[in-house]
Amino acid sequence: MKAVLHISRQGDAAAEAAPPAMAHEPLNGDAGGESLGQTSHGAPTGMFSNSPLHQAMGLYLPATVAFRLINFFRIILLTWFMTQQQFGLLTMILAVMNVMTPLCSLGLNEAVTRYVPQHEKQGTLLAFVRKSFLLLGAITMISVGVICIFAQPLGDFFYAQFTDPEVRRLFSADAPELARLSAVVTALLIVYFYLLAVFKGLRMFTALSVMEMAHGLLFLALSIVAIVTGHLSAFTLTAVYGISLALPITWFGFGFVRTIGRWHGQHELTEEGGFARRLLKFSVWTTLAGITWQVLVYYPAWYLNKIQGQEAVAVFNAVRQIGQFVLIGAVAVVTVVMTIVTKTWENRGREAAQRQLSLAFRGTGLALFVFCAMLALAKDYIILMFRVEYADGAAILPIHLLFFLMGAYLAFLPIHFHLIEKTRHMFWPWAAGVAANVLYAFWLAGPHQARVMRTAGWQWAAGHASWFFTTGFSGPRGLDSAAWCGVLAIATSLALCVWLIQAECTRLDRGTFIVLGAACLLALSPLLLTVGTVLVLLVAWKTELVFSADERQRINGYILESLRHVPPLRAMGRWRNGRT
Repeated sequence: MKAVLHISRQGDAAAEAAPPAMAHEPLNGDAGGESLGQTSHGAPTGMFSNSPLHQAMGLYLPATVAFRLINFFRIILLTWFMTQQQFGLLTMILAVMNVMTPLCSLGLNEAVTRYVPQHEKQGTLLAFVRKSFLLLGAITMISVGVICIFAQPLGDFFYAQFTDPEVRRLFSADAPELARLSAVVTALLIVYFYLLAVFKGLRMFTALSVMEMAHGLLFLALSIVAIVTGHLSAFTLTAVYGISLALPITWFGFGFVRTIGRWHGQHELTEEGGFARRLLKFSVWTTLAGITWQVLVYYPAWYLNKIQGQEAVAVFNAVRQIGQFVLIGAVAVVTVVMTIVTKTWENRGREAAQRQLSLAFRGTGLALFVFCAMLALAKDYIILMFRVEYADGAAILPIHLLFFLMGAYLAFLPIHFHLIEKTRHMFWPWAAGVAANVLYAFWLAGPHQARVMRTAGWQWAAGHASWFFTTGFSGPRGLDSAAWCGVLAIATSLALCVWLIQAECTRLDRGTFIVLGAACLLALSPLLLTVGTVLVLLVAWKTELVFSADERQRINGYILESLRHVPPLRAMGRWRNGRT
């Protein structure tokens, strides 16, 4: 590799972020464990069997947590063995690929999850999978070709620092190579998410969980090989990431095709002319929403890279991975809750589904808030997992946690739009957040920051920040200003999303607003956060303001039922029953 990619011994470190944090689409029909064999004369067994809802929650959620822990362990390793410059560059490469994934696939994976249950019931599953994959492949190849053609300007735009001409000049030599590699790995990422989309639509949570775990373990193992052999450039580890995608794609892809190929009663699609149009029509708004969501998540880091360089981005993104646990957990819950709420909507009506969704949001939202509060209070101990060069990240950890907690709320709330089939409303909150991100970054983290800092309001806020807020607003490396810009932007998105739900879907209940408001406590000093968290818990469990007594009982019962399907606990239960 050329100069910039070998500035030092560095490696990969940013765990790939979650795909667009969006509520997954309704699954038509009974999602609670109806056998595929009921329509195809031979139910699948083993890896590709479908899962009842409680089993899905007990299997998929622990697997998701394990997957994130594996990725986080890999990040910790890489921060210890890589230089900050290459680590920061790698995090930007992975961030760019997450933005390009919905753009280069036109969001077709969302449409696949939406329609695959229909074709399962109609006996056209094999034909649907074949045609949708060919359509997705054609779109992806065209997109990858365009990126490769314009690799030089795109590479500079994606990864170069603008404020240091010498660094930018050196980086330009490697920009095309990085852009082309990013395009190839993005294509693999699109295929990987296609398989996940099919598995979700068919309730194959076992295959889904095992495939994600295989990818995470492969990426970890290959990263360790890179560390041992000393090949720790961002370019090398991006290629390693691609390999860790390609192997599970091949194994699980062919296994799935063989499985559905053995189902009897399959026939061809009858809607030849409108097939592509129907998928693309559904994916228009989810594509826009997916792109804007990814830009909303990664714009602060991208802008920080342009202004401060990759060393600052390394600290910013390394600490940020802790907050992503919150978002990934919420998306995993949404994946399962969506099937429950959709089934309730179809069987018991709109009001019952909305009550069920409200309870799921309040229960999950409160649990995530308490988890974030504990992490925020332990920030000075958590940062010890990283090298001393990352110590500045402790101050912004609570702000990152607040960002991803609001992102978790934005994963839940758009389910309201899916239920009434107005997915276009998902786009507007995130578009507003992106616009706000650009505006806030320009004034608070960019060239005009000095002008803002001279105003009386800014000086007053900065003077009181130390005792009221968890961190300041204008540190020398730009970490805190970038983190605050992200929080203000996603708060704008959340406010617009709530307003649209109130206007178009339903009136949110009092408990939902209490849970939403509690998130803001994460921005406060440790003392205020501690007092506020205790008060929120007392209000939630000792009054009727957040949960009724019946709802608290239902939450406890649902948790116990889900725990019975966690693999280690289930095995322990079988062992105990065998002894007795």
